[in-house]
Amino acid sequence: MSIRYSHIHSIAAASALIATPVSAQQVFFGDTDLIEIREQVLLSEDGDMPFVSADFPASALVSLMGEPASISALTLDPATLLSTGSDPEGDQPTSVKYLPDGSEVLIAHAASKTIVRFDANTLAFIGAINLTYQPIDMDIAPDGSVAVCANLADDTATIVDLTTMTESAIVPVGDGPGRVHISGDSAYAAVGNAFESTLSVISLATNTVERTVPTPGFVSTISFSPEAGAFQVQYNEHPFIDNTTVLFPGYFDATIDLIDVTTGAVTSIPSANNPRGVGVSADGSTAAVVHPFSNRTLTVIDVATKTVANTFTSPDDLWGPISLNNDGTSAAVAIQNATKFADLTTGSFGSSLNTASVNQMHTTADGQYAVAVGFRGSLLSFASETLVKDLNNQVSCTIGGVSPTDAQVAMCSTTFGEDLVVMSTNGAAGTLEFFGPSGPPPEGDKCRTSAVSADGSVAIGVNIFSDTATIFDGNGNVTGYAPTGMRPADVAITPDGTTAVVSNLDSFFVTVIDVATATSTEIPIGRRASQVEISPDGTYAYVGVLADGDGVYRINLNTLSVEGAKITTGNMGSVGYTYSQTSDMKLSPDGKTLAVCGSFDDLITFIDTENWAFMYDLGTGDFPTRAAFSSDGSNLFIAVKNTDTIEVFNELVAGVWVPAGSISVGDQPFDMVISDDGNDLYVSNWFDTNIGVVDVNLLSQTSTVPTTDRITGMVLSSDGATLYAASGSSTTTVGAGIFETTNSGQIEHIDLGTNSIVDTDDIGFIPAMLSASDDRSVIAMPSPPADGLILTGEEGDDCLADVNGDGMLSPTDFSAWVGAFNTGAPECDQNGDGMCTPTDFTAWVGNYNAGC
Repeated sequence: MSIRYSHIHSIAAASALIATPVSAQQVFFGDTDLIEIREQVLLSEDGDMPFVSADFPASALVSLMGEPASISALTLDPATLLSTGSDPEGDQPTSVKYLPDGSEVLIAHAASKTIVRFDANTLAFIGAINLTYQPIDMDIAPDGSVAVCANLADDTATIVDLTTMTESAIVPVGDGPGRVHISGDSAYAAVGNAFESTLSVISLATNTVERTVPTPGFVSTISFSPEAGAFQVQYNEHPFIDNTTVLFPGYFDATIDLIDVTTGAVTSIPSANNPRGVGVSADGSTAAVVHPFSNRTLTVIDVATKTVANTFTSPDDLWGPISLNNDGTSAAVAIQNATKFADLTTGSFGSSLNTASVNQMHTTADGQYAVAVGFRGSLLSFASETLVKDLNNQVSCTIGGVSPTDAQVAMCSTTFGEDLVVMSTNGAAGTLEFFGPSGPPPEGDKCRTSAVSADGSVAIGVNIFSDTATIFDGNGNVTGYAPTGMRPADVAITPDGTTAVVSNLDSFFVTVIDVATATSTEIPIGRRASQVEISPDGTYAYVGVLADGDGVYRINLNTLSVEGAKITTGNMGSVGYTYSQTSDMKLSPDGKTLAVCGSFDDLITFIDTENWAFMYDLGTGDFPTRAAFSSDGSNLFIAVKNTDTIEVFNELVAGVWVPAGSISVGDQPFDMVISDDGNDLYVSNWFDTNIGVVDVNLLSQTSTVPTTDRITGMVLSSDGATLYAASGSSTTTVGAGIFETTNSGQIEHIDLGTNSIVDTDDIGFIPAMLSASDDRSVIAMPSPPADGLILTGEEGDDCLADVNGDGMLSPTDFSAWVGAFNTGAPECDQNGDGMCTPTDFTAWVGNYNAGC
């Protein structure tokens, strides 16, 4: 591999030359290629410059060096996955529990195979317990001796010693263990095997399975976030109602099964259809089973007699989550987007309480309140049957647990983030106590967007779940973690590489990051910031917002303030594609015109950035999503998703844009790249899984190049001869005895002379997008399932002898070398000694004859 020099100075001397080392530099070419360049400055006492003249034609060297030869295509370094977080990680929370003494909050995480511990009083991170397998659920023994995890993908249950806080045993169970409950006397763990519809009864004295009991079958709830690719699966509860009896709701059999774990005997009680949610009173006297949706039924079980005490009909469709007060006389029951109280003695239902959607329901330790796990985190009074207070309002949570000793609840988000929310449940005085990542900082969860500085010295991965930006230098080393707003989206770096700007979809500010110090400044703007463009001189950032009046703000990056009014645009929003992209906007190469896709109004808004003024709207076809300017700024191309077209606009004179034609392409056009000469456009026909080749002059798609997967990002090679197209897939399979996730990713090299794939690089994971330095020495691809940034880059100029850079070896390169020698240009140094001397001529001849 040859070196792309940043710069080498050559100050000549006619008399004695002294090589003086100056500052060392590091240049990055991918995963392992780290070259240290020490600049050499040649000094002389009289300051004269050495000079070599060539008084013979370069063609005279033909006999010495042979015929001209072409240069082989550029190649990319092997891809490297850089973690955007740090160990220990807290990835994919699946269960939240307190220790029995209330001193710690324990959170099981599947992807990172950890149980993360927080001090319940200080809410400080204590440590992490490393696990062999991925826990999908967890329960803690009431005596505090052990935690038991169900490992869905590995058909095992993990026993964790809570004295030593280490994994103490792994117990083989049935197929697909997805739920675990521990008996009140801490003697047994009942592990629900979802794929084979059985319970494995584990003796916690011996850590062995004593028996396997058939069940009516498990019901699963699967949640998926397309924006981050987050996935969660949960199975129905089957709690102990006493020390030896498990209550199992037989959703498919219309039975409520009571299973004796000591004998395996099953008592099936006929019930209304589809029993699902289960609540048990703290005093152990009563259990209640929810029959959701149109069944509108609540079954009350007397635990002592193990019989149905009452069956009540609800006036509303029930949702599933339920919790009981301590003596079992009242229940808080979720309905669609609300909660009602039910009197378990009379069967009367109270009024609807506006809790929004509820994912779990828990009763506080004192039995006074029910806590609705969801976005609002509503605290509900059993005594008054009222909503006392919404405690959350930070992020939608799906799992949670209450302290067994104190007025506190902990919840975690799973598909809208990987956050921990801790709240006081002290009635009207209840409050939010903690909101942060479910693992110890710094976290780098679900890296979804990226940017690379023009010179490749900085790469940034933005992590949508942990609300952080991870900053790397050009060598792939982490230099800092900067906080962002909630749900960070697009990121851009100023041309000088000193400043990054991050839009935040769930905050009312844009984040401006000082790259050197990894410090963040919040600039107040409107809600739902999605896209960022930066002016060529680095003075302004233009930030598009999707809510409360869609439009664009201008941020002065010198004063760190909004400058001018927001300019209203057409309606932008989420437009689909891989990882749920948002409406695009692009700045012209000269920085004077900003084009904004009003996807939901079928128009493009043109903004004059010099005068910060709205210019006009021009209509498009149905649902414009992506924009791209030609390199000279004279053409604007718009991908129109629903009409499968590329619409072209021309700038007739400065500031006057007119429609110039419409090009039929493939299904759901997405990313676009224009050739260096402006004659061809390459469009990823997303749904067709190919790249369309468009003749701009003919306004016609002339051919397509099939790709392995749907393209998520494209960029031209540094010589403009190759198109790098990134794609991949991530597939999770659940059911039929299978729980597994497979990942793949690749960059396909498309030769633009033949419009065919000539090479493919494996990158391991699906990329969400692609960003690159100007010289393509650094190419970065964020990957949400990998929690990291995939880095590669062109290997550099592999042909030192091609001094004039025309892609051929010919005698004219000698003339170019002489010119480089006389001006002290970097191309002069052919032997790699960091100096420009006559010996480099001999080296050039050798490089020429060696070929490239």
